[in-house]
Amino acid sequence: MNRLIFTLIISLFSISGMAQYQSVVFDYELGYFNNGQPLPAESRLLFNGEIADEVCAVSVEIRKPNSSKVLYEALWQEMKEKSADNFQLPVNYPLTGKTDYDFHIIYYRKLRNKEKRQISEDLFKQVQFYREQQIKKHNGKIKLLRPAKKLSRDFNQILYNALFDYRSADESVDVSFSSMFETFLSSLERDTLAGNADQLDDIFERDITRIMEHEWWAVSTLRKVQDYPTENKGGALALNIGYGGALLSTKPNNFTYGTAPYIGLSLPFSSKSFASSFWQNTSVSVGAFTQNFQDEDREFTGPIFRRPYFVGLGYKVFRFVRLNAGVVALEEQIGNSGAGNSVSFDLSNIKAQPFIGLSAEIKFSLGNK
Repeated sequence: MNRLIFTLIISLFSISGMAQYQSVVFDYELGYFNNGQPLPAESRLLFNGEIADEVCAVSVEIRKPNSSKVLYEALWQEMKEKSADNFQLPVNYPLTGKTDYDFHIIYYRKLRNKEKRQISEDLFKQVQFYREQQIKKHNGKIKLLRPAKKLSRDFNQILYNALFDYRSADESVDVSFSSMFETFLSSLERDTLAGNADQLDDIFERDITRIMEHEWWAVSTLRKVQDYPTENKGGALALNIGYGGALLSTKPNNFTYGTAPYIGLSLPFSSKSFASSFWQNTSVSVGAFTQNFQDEDREFTGPIFRRPYFVGLGYKVFRFVRLNAGVVALEEQIGNSGAGNSVSFDLSNIKAQPFIGLSAEIKFSLGNK
């Protein structure tokens, strides 16, 4: 029996390890997925689609219907050493069954050097104009019309607004004016004779050059797919096959426990994408041990069915490995009292004891409606 259980566990590990992304093909012209079929639910997805020659990156945003909040974003970027005719983008955000979503598929192209120079020049003119409006020189003194911290926020907001329609290929780029800029503003606020406000223009120019020297993208095309449904996913049970131990006795000088293989079923608390990861990974588990427990001259079976059975909670610790803990119903058999096929039992011999176990699992759909 132990060899059979071990073989089954290894088989389940192998099956689970072969889990694949489900393919989703986006039709650019028609603006739908998989020939208009509902999207797969509760699984990882692999978005595919054709791209034009100028496209260097594709972003897929998942949103609630008619909402500006992005639930999840995935980005595909073309490798520099080769050209591609289509994109393949893993999306590790399981969609909830029988639910509508909005999708924004954004195609980017690289900004040309001429465009980057124009953006830099326009941005410099904007910050320079605002500097002239808010920082004045009178009688040889510098006067800030707004506090330095608020001015700093204003200048960074101008920078943010100017680049709002563009995206840096390097997500680590700091799109803000440097600490040198903030320090200089603060010095002007503390000491009105500290220096020439025109020096800010040099800082602006250096920071804008630093930011724009990276690769930037502009939106080539934005395709919106609204209120797109997912499949009506039926409920799912998971078969658990594992090995666990139960506490048999806690009497003084007689602390004993037993171990045995077990098999059971688990039902998830929640499979919805919006639930926290804790509840998505937690389930209610029920099942039975395949062997009775032995303790010296006693045997521990289970009420009625003559096998220990349990109820508890399971938590997924790895992708296909679940930790189970709860209580197991035991009936103590002394001597030969447990012999035979009788289903009668003595309530005084029945007790609930804690157990813990580790199992492999495989999910079964209860069917779509």
